[in-house]
Amino acid sequence: MSQVPPVRLDLEKLGDDIWTPTGVTSRFTLRISSIPSDSEDTRPSTPVPVQGPTCGLGWRFFCQWQAGTPLQFLSPEGTPLGDPQPTISISICFDPHHVRSATYGRLSISARGVGGIGPWVGENLTMTLPDNGPVSLDSVVTSVACRPDTSASFTATVELPNFPGVLPRSLGPKLEEMLGDTMDAKGTVDIKFCLFNRRLGTGQATERRALFAKQSLLVGFSESVDNLILSRGYNTLTVDELGDHAIDESAFEDYDYASDSDLEDDIDRDSEALGVVTVKPASDSSIRRPNTPPLPLST
Repeated sequence: MSQVPPVRLDLEKLGDDIWTPTGVTSRFTLRISSIPSDSEDTRPSTPVPVQGPTCGLGWRFFCQWQAGTPLQFLSPEGTPLGDPQPTISISICFDPHHVRSATYGRLSISARGVGGIGPWVGENLTMTLPDNGPVSLDSVVTSVACRPDTSASFTATVELPNFPGVLPRSLGPKLEEMLGDTMDAKGTVDIKFCLFNRRLGTGQATERRALFAKQSLLVGFSESVDNLILSRGYNTLTVDELGDHAIDESAFEDYDYASDSDLEDDIDRDSEALGVVTVKPASDSSIRRPNTPPLPLST
């Protein structure tokens, strides 16, 4: 190993954590800066651990570093490019920090990086909490070699398969936009689906219900739903129109309620008291309007 070059290592977190039902992902940038001989920077340029900010439920990542083996860089023709260059060997480590005594069970920590010299070496660290021992310098998640005056980035994910509860989740851009609309007193419902909940033994669909939604939250996830909403050119409805549950007869012709396996079959209830539409297989689209107004929505 060569002598440690005069450098400073900075570990910066990028943006907010990304939460999933089972874990948390954090993103970081590493910056390796040469320290001029006349610099007034008093931070240490010796290989001491560099702590990152708190992440997730209270853990953090830190970097250990030391002088790496000098590398001789070559031109495309294979000739040496100057003298051998110093390198820094960096290890990314995990510290439970504030959750060291928490009863979270098994934690699985992994990381993948971009930049540096050569591949990132992953360790896929596993740890069990509570762990009341001291911070271990052996809790390496991944490592990489870098040159001075360069930067690299990595993404670290902590999975908590035994977490005793439900993890909070990140809001997607569409949900954030909808929350912003609510703070601006804008409506959060602009589309309504009318569906039937049950089917009598005679093939009659009953218990019509209205399902209200926000169009911007539905599109982009299912091709069939996108076609249903976008191909028909639906416009944003007014509050009065959303409250009107009258349905055009032709709407029933687009769906085969008679063969829908998700409907609850009910052969004992009185169809005259429910408000019924008689449905037949798709080849026969005879339809009878409901006998009574639709039932009110359950609250």
